[in-house]
Amino acid sequence: MFDVIVRAYNDDDKKPAILEAFYDVDLNPMSDNYIAKRVGDMYYQYDVDSAKMRLMGDFNNKSKYIRV
Repeated sequence: MFDVIVRAYNDDDKKPAILEAFYDVDLNPMSDNYIAKRVGDMYYQYDVDSAKMRLMGDFNNKSKYIRV
């Protein structure tokens, strides 16, 4: 398990500005703590054949800043 922490661009290690944190995530797709389930992996992609945007990914985005 590991943590994903999103910090402000201009913070420093002495005084971190944490924008979001996802603690105890893992890389096991069968786990409730799977990183994609916790953070989200959805994005839009243009489909040339249908000339429309398609929503891709399996898990709703829960982060305002990142996706995996």
